Amino acid sequence: MKENLLMNSPFFRRIATMMAFLIMLCLMLPGIGYANANALQGKKTVSGIVTDQKSSTTLPGVTVVVKGTTVGAITDIDGKYSIVASDKDVLEFTFVGYSKKTVPVNGQSSINVSLVEDVFGLDEVVVTGYGVQKKSDLTGAVSSISSETLNKMPVATLDQALQGQAAGVNITQKSGRPGEAVDIQIRGVSSINGTQPLVIIDGVAGDINLLNPADIASIEVLKDASSAAIYGATGGNGVILVTTKKGSSGKVTTSINAYRGIESSIGKLELMNAQEYMAMNEEVDYKGKIVAGINSRPDTLETFDWQEYVFEPAMSQNYDVAISGGNEYSSFMISSSYSDQEGIIRNSDYQRFTFRINTEQKLSKRLTFDQKISFVSTTANGLEEWKWHQYYFNPLYATMIMDPTVKPYDSEGNWGKSNFSTVNPLVNLDMIDKVMKDNTFEGNFGLKVNILKGLDFSTRFSGRLGFSDDKEYQGLYFATPTDNRTTDKLIQSMDRNISWTTQNILNYQTTIADAHNISLMVGMEANKWKTYDITGTRLNMSSSDPWMLYFVKSTNSTDLAQLVTGTGKTGATAAYFGRINYDYKGKYLLTVNVRRDGSSSFGPKYRWGNFPSVSLGWKFSEEEFIKNIDAISFGKLRVGYGQTGANAKSGFPFLSNVESNVWFRYSVDNEYSQTGTGPYQIANPEVRWESVNMTNLGLDLAFFDNRLAITTDVFNKVNEGMLMLREVPATAGTFNGSDPEVNFGSIKNMGYEITITGRKKEGELRGSIDLNLSGVRNEVLELASDSMLAGRVHTLSPTNLTCIGQPVAQFYGFKVDYSVGNGLFRETDPVETSGARSIITNQPYREVDGKKIYAQAKAVPGDRRYKDLNGDGQINDKDKVNLGSPLPKLTYGFSINLEYKGFDLSAFFNGTLGNKILNGTKQYTYYLQGYGNKLKEYADRYVEKDIIKLDPDGNEYVAVKQNIDTDIPRNNADNYNKLTDWHIEDGSYLRLKNLVVGYTLPNSLTSKINIQKIRIYGGAKNLFTLTKYKGLSPDVAGKQPEQAGMGVLELGVDLGVYPVTQMFYFGANIVF
Repeated sequence: MKENLLMNSPFFRRIATMMAFLIMLCLMLPGIGYANANALQGKKTVSGIVTDQKSSTTLPGVTVVVKGTTVGAITDIDGKYSIVASDKDVLEFTFVGYSKKTVPVNGQSSINVSLVEDVFGLDEVVVTGYGVQKKSDLTGAVSSISSETLNKMPVATLDQALQGQAAGVNITQKSGRPGEAVDIQIRGVSSINGTQPLVIIDGVAGDINLLNPADIASIEVLKDASSAAIYGATGGNGVILVTTKKGSSGKVTTSINAYRGIESSIGKLELMNAQEYMAMNEEVDYKGKIVAGINSRPDTLETFDWQEYVFEPAMSQNYDVAISGGNEYSSFMISSSYSDQEGIIRNSDYQRFTFRINTEQKLSKRLTFDQKISFVSTTANGLEEWKWHQYYFNPLYATMIMDPTVKPYDSEGNWGKSNFSTVNPLVNLDMIDKVMKDNTFEGNFGLKVNILKGLDFSTRFSGRLGFSDDKEYQGLYFATPTDNRTTDKLIQSMDRNISWTTQNILNYQTTIADAHNISLMVGMEANKWKTYDITGTRLNMSSSDPWMLYFVKSTNSTDLAQLVTGTGKTGATAAYFGRINYDYKGKYLLTVNVRRDGSSSFGPKYRWGNFPSVSLGWKFSEEEFIKNIDAISFGKLRVGYGQTGANAKSGFPFLSNVESNVWFRYSVDNEYSQTGTGPYQIANPEVRWESVNMTNLGLDLAFFDNRLAITTDVFNKVNEGMLMLREVPATAGTFNGSDPEVNFGSIKNMGYEITITGRKKEGELRGSIDLNLSGVRNEVLELASDSMLAGRVHTLSPTNLTCIGQPVAQFYGFKVDYSVGNGLFRETDPVETSGARSIITNQPYREVDGKKIYAQAKAVPGDRRYKDLNGDGQINDKDKVNLGSPLPKLTYGFSINLEYKGFDLSAFFNGTLGNKILNGTKQYTYYLQGYGNKLKEYADRYVEKDIIKLDPDGNEYVAVKQNIDTDIPRNNADNYNKLTDWHIEDGSYLRLKNLVVGYTLPNSLTSKINIQKIRIYGGAKNLFTLTKYKGLSPDVAGKQPEQAGMGVLELGVDLGVYPVTQMFYFGANIVF
C-alpha cells in the first residue's frame, strides 16, 4: 500500500525544507542575540530594592525589565535587583498581584521602588483577539485563567483542566478513557450542529487537545459576541484564546515538573451476586424443567465481580521539562513533555509526546521576529472513540450482564464460559489489536515592524501538517460456538492533512490632548486546508505473526471487501477585519469590531458574510462622587451587542450530493442492466452560516482595596438561520436520499454569570477563594419541522425530543402512575373475568360499542402502571411527554487556595444543578435479555408467589420466594421496553475535582545547591462525588455530530461508557 503519497509530493518537500531551515534559524538566532549583547555600549549597572508599599516588606521574584527590550532581572530573596541600562532607558517593575510600575533611569544608579497591591490584576494585560488590552479596559465578557491555576491540576489534556474554572463555560468529560476530548459549551447550546468553540493558539486556529498544559501562559475565553465578533463566522460558539509561554531576559532557567499516580474507576454498579442471579434464571424457567446450567443449590456458588476484572488500577505519569532565557536581543523557551496513561481497561492506554520551541529576536530597533514550532505525537490503543459511545459495541455492556458464577479464565487460561447466553467481555478486550498514531507538526512565524511611533505592522504565517496512521488486526479465535471469528482481517488506514494561515495586521495607537486614547486595528487573514484518507483491508492472512502481518499476502483474492477506499476534502476561507478602541480619560470606553468572512463552503451569492459588534464601558469608580466611597475600589458597567457565525459545514454543502445506487439502474441496448448514479441530496445554493446574535450587560466591582471582586453578566443569545434538513417529498428530486439543508432553525439562550473572588495577600497565612456560577435557559424558537426525535438505547427509541417552545434534546416518554399501587398493578386490585382471562379493572379504559376496552388489558400483578395523560383510555404515543432536560439549570465551580510558611493547599470543586440524565445502563441491567445479570435491586423484584421446583433427586424446593411488598416490576420484558420517568434521574452533583498539598523547601536551603525552588506535592483527583445519580458517573455528554449524525440532539443519555477515573498522585517541581 502506498501510504506516503503526500510525503513524496513536491509541495510537501518544499514545506519540509522550509520548516527545517526555519528550525535551524530559530536555534541559531538566540546565539546571535547573545553575541550582540557583548557590543553594548553606554550602559551602566542600576540596582535597588523592591518593597510592598503598604507593609514595606521586600518582594522577591519581581520582574525588572528595560522597557521595549528583553533585558531584565528578577529580585532575590531580599528584594534586591541589578540590571544593565542606559540613562535614557525606562525600567518596568511587574509582580503577580501588584500594579505595574515604570521608572525612568535619568542618570540614577540606585532606584528603590514600592509596588501597590493589585489583588485582581486590573492592570493585567489580557489577549482579546488580534491584540491585547488592559483588563480594566475590557468592554466585553472575557474570562481569564492563569497558568498558575492550570498547573495545580495534574491532567493530560488542557480541556480537562478548564472544567469549572470560568463562569458560563460548561465542560463535560465524555468519559474517563485516556486521551478522550471533552464536550465544551459556552453560554448554552445554540445549535443542533455542535457546540465546540473556536480555539486560537498564539493567534491562529488550533487543537486544544494537542497542547501540553505546562506550556500555557494564559487562557482567555471570549463569551459574548461583542468580544468574539472579531472572529466572525467561526466565533458563534465562543472563542478560547491560548497564549503559550515565552522566554525572558536573564539567566537561563530550567524547570522540571513530574508526577505519578494510580487511577481507578470513580465507581461501579452494584450487581446481583451468584445466588440472586441463579434465582432469577430459575424464575425465567419456572414453567419447564431445569435448563442446562441452572444450579439447584445456588447457595454453594462463588460470585465473581466482573467489574473488578475489567476495571483494573492503572498507572498514570507525566514529565515536563522547560528551558528558557534571553537577553536584550533574543529570548527563547524550549519545552518537552511525555505523558503515559495505562487506562483502567486493558488495551486502552494512551501516550503523548510534545516538543515546543518559542523564540523571539529583536533584529533591529524597529524589527522583531518570533517563531513558535511544535511537534506532538500521540499513540492510542484499543477501540475507536465512537465505539465506546455505542450501545452494541461498548464492552461495558457485556461486563455488566456477564454471568457472575463464571471465572474470567479457567485453569488452562481459556476464557470462562457461561452456560447461559452471556458473552465473556474479556474475549473482546483481549482480542483488540489496534494502534492509532497521530503526528502533528506546526510552525507559527511572525514579523513585527514599528513603522512610526504608535504605528506597527505585523505579518504572520502558520502551517500545519498532520499524519494519522491506524493499524488493526482482527485475529482468529474461538470462545464459544456463538462467539468466535473464523476469518481474520487486517485493516490499515491513513489520514493526511495540510493547512496554512496567513495574517497581515496594522495597529495604530495615539493619545489626543491627554484625554482621548485611540487604538485602531485593521487586518486580513486567509486560510486553506486539504485532507484525504485511504483505507485498505485484507482477509485470510497467510501468517498471524505480528512481525510478519504487514509483509505477507492475503490468501483471499476475490472478496470485494478488500477494495481500497478513500475520500478527500479541501476548503479555503478569507477575512477582512477591523477594530476601534476608544476611551476618554480612562473612564468612558468604546469598542467597535467588524469582520467580513468568505468561505468556499457556500455558493457564490452567499459566500461572504458581515459580522459587526459594538460595546460600551463606564468606569464609574473614576467619577468624583464614587472616589470618596472608600469601600469601592473599582467599578465598571459594560453593555454590548454583536453578531457572529457558526457551524459552516466542510466541503461544498451548497451542491447536490450524488451516489451510485442500485435504484438508479439503466440498460444498454436493452440488454444489460447497469447501476447508475443519481442525486442523493437536493442542492441549496442559498445555504450559509448560522447567525448568532448576542446582547450582554455586565458589571465589574472591587471592594476593600481590591480584596473582594464581583463580576456579573446577563445575556441574550439567539441563533437565527440554524442549519438543518427540511423534509421534501421524493418527487422533488431524490429517491431514498437526504433532504436538502436549509437555514431555518432558531435557538435562544438567556442566562446569567456571577464570579466572586476574595484575596488575602498579607501576613504569613495567605489565600484566596474563587466562586463562579452560571445559569442558562434554553428554548427552541423555530425548526424546519414540528419536532425532531433522536436517540436509541436498545428497545428505547426515541430518547430525546427537540420541539418549538422547549429546551433542546429534552427526554421524551411515558409517566408511571405512582398514584395507584405505587406504580404497579397489585394482587389486591379488582378484576373481572373475560373467558379464561382475568382483567384488572382499576385502570383507564374506553368504550367501543358499549364494551370496555382497558388500556393495559394484559397487565397482571407486578406489571408497571402507565399514566393516560390525554384521557382517551389508551396508552400510546399520545401519552408521551417531556420527562426533563439534560441541560443544567446551574453550573458552578469554586476553589480554595492557602499558603503558610512554605506549605500550600489547593482544593477545587465543581458541579451542576437541575439537569436530568437518562440512565441507559438500566436498560441492560433490568430489561430481560437472555440470561444477563441485573442490578442488585432487581433481586427485590415483584414475585407473585413461591416458585417450587424439583432438585436432581426429585425433591421439591423453593427456587424463588414470594415478594409482593416491593415497587420493582416483575421479571417481564414489557415492563422495561418503554422509556419512562423511571429511567430519568437527577444528574446534579458536587465533586471535589482536585485536592493538592505541597511544600516548598526554604530558599536558604536550596540556594546552597544552586537550585531556585524545590516543591514536593501530593494529591487526589476526583476524590469524591456527591450525587443522587445511580449510574457510573454523572458526567454525561452527547454524541459528537461526526460520530453519530445526531450530535446534541442526544444529550444526557448515559450508555455506561468508559468510567471517569479517580487518581492519587505525588510529584515535584524543581527550578534551577
